[in-house]
Amino acid sequence: MRDELRKSGVGSPRAERVAWLLLGAGVLISASWLIFAGYGLSFANDDLFYYAHFVTRDGANVPTHGLEWFFAPANGHLTVFGKLVYEALFEVAGGGSYWAFQAFNVVGVMACVVLFFAFAKRRVGPLPALVPCLSLLFLGYGWEALIWAFDMHTIYALAFGLGALLLLERNDRRGDAGACVLLVLSVGMIELGLAFVFGAAVTILLAPRRWSRVWVLLVPLVLYAIWWLWARQFDQSSIAFSNIRLFPKTVTDALAAIAGSVFGLNPTGAGVPQPITEITGWGAAIAAIAVVALVYRVSRGKVPPELWAFAAVALGYWGLIALGARAADSSRYIFAGTTLVFFVMAAALRGSSISWKVVAAAACLVVVAIPANVQKLYDGRLPQLGDGKNGRVEYAMLDLARRHVRPGYAPGRNHLVGEAGGATFTALEAGDYLRAAAEYGPIGFSPQEVTEQSPTLRRIADLSLIGALEVKAVPTSPPADLSRCRSLGSPGREASLPLRGALVGVPGEGFATIYLRRFADPGEGYELVRVGKGGWVSLRIPPDASSVPWRLIADGAAEVCAP
Repeated sequence: MRDELRKSGVGSPRAERVAWLLLGAGVLISASWLIFAGYGLSFANDDLFYYAHFVTRDGANVPTHGLEWFFAPANGHLTVFGKLVYEALFEVAGGGSYWAFQAFNVVGVMACVVLFFAFAKRRVGPLPALVPCLSLLFLGYGWEALIWAFDMHTIYALAFGLGALLLLERNDRRGDAGACVLLVLSVGMIELGLAFVFGAAVTILLAPRRWSRVWVLLVPLVLYAIWWLWARQFDQSSIAFSNIRLFPKTVTDALAAIAGSVFGLNPTGAGVPQPITEITGWGAAIAAIAVVALVYRVSRGKVPPELWAFAAVALGYWGLIALGARAADSSRYIFAGTTLVFFVMAAALRGSSISWKVVAAAACLVVVAIPANVQKLYDGRLPQLGDGKNGRVEYAMLDLARRHVRPGYAPGRNHLVGEAGGATFTALEAGDYLRAAAEYGPIGFSPQEVTEQSPTLRRIADLSLIGALEVKAVPTSPPADLSRCRSLGSPGREASLPLRGALVGVPGEGFATIYLRRFADPGEGYELVRVGKGGWVSLRIPPDASSVPWRLIADGAAEVCAP
């Protein structure tokens, strides 16, 4: 094989050095891009379960600690090592440093790419191996796995599993021991690791000393079985064996989505659901051609054992997706699926003589596909960014109201916040959030950062805080001395609310609606109360750490008096 590759010019020592340099440059550019693209994202959705130490039991999310927390299933998954990583990063970086979690995930992405290159360069040569790496480094259709830190479970399960299969190729005790450890780590990140156990089984059964190496498989399988039996008490199983009927469609959908993503043929832009890749006829056609080519390659005989191993991993992965009745073209499955397909492809092409012209043509196709991939990543980033900012605004208000808010209050369940465009998918109650904030640090914006947000987010901030403080205007008697009052005068005029509170009323026969705002723009105030015909109300809001004053606005003549 080496002689053939050297003759083609793509497998020479010089070509390998050039390939490593190009790969290093690609890794640096891709990692920088992903960190930059993730700027502004924050804890949202599943991240918040880890922040608050939630365990779902009997349909309710309850906080817990200790071993139960680490081993309790998350949506039915074993994620013990992901929880350990989050716990360590919370301790080191704190809740306000989401970039540290993203950076850890990006390191895992780069590790998967480097592992593929190390595998493929020995099969097809360094320069041909570099082309799929370029695709993986900029595979924006798999944006969830690239910029959402919580998908580190899939990324590191993939990296550990790949490392395990590469170690098994050593066919010695040291390699077997390392592979066993990595399989345990992979399974403990998420069930993708079980697919790698299938692949390891194929590798071992096709190699000498097969029965003396079975322990490499049994250790992760037995540990997972023990956990599964214990975890049944949480009634969170994420799979149903009756869903095996979905397996054929899952495989075909996954292959079509992957083909369309690699060649940039899947739709992007407005109107396209961000979490879904969407399958096109072109993607399906390319996938069908690739399958036919693979069948032809197998029919020729002399199939390398690693092809069967990685095919088993890919089919096992899609089988788990089918059992969970998940959409195979979801963006979260694209990166792992594409990586496994590339491993199968490299194994199938083992020993092939690939000319530099073919390499150049393949590289051009990948480069042409990059703009669509970049667009898809930013399509997915926007709603993720919106969720994160919503959450940071809402939790910033809980930070301000910490001494007065009821433990059961959640801005995400405040209908006024929802109508204004807020309300996060995972709504932490004040008691749970403030407990986590005291342990790991707050994840909300600072008061100054809140003032820099969009008008919509600043209105959400006001409504969240008013709900947290349960601000109410209480009917009261008129003041004895109106000389201490300030007239709001013309409709729309504002007055700052004194720190000790105020009496607000309409001395004459008219009516006035009183609005309250703090961070929101003028004209976006909260409708507090309508008073008139000599009516007066008392308003008192406790002070907090923000220097931004509360402001009162009236749509008619009204007076604001010191209490």
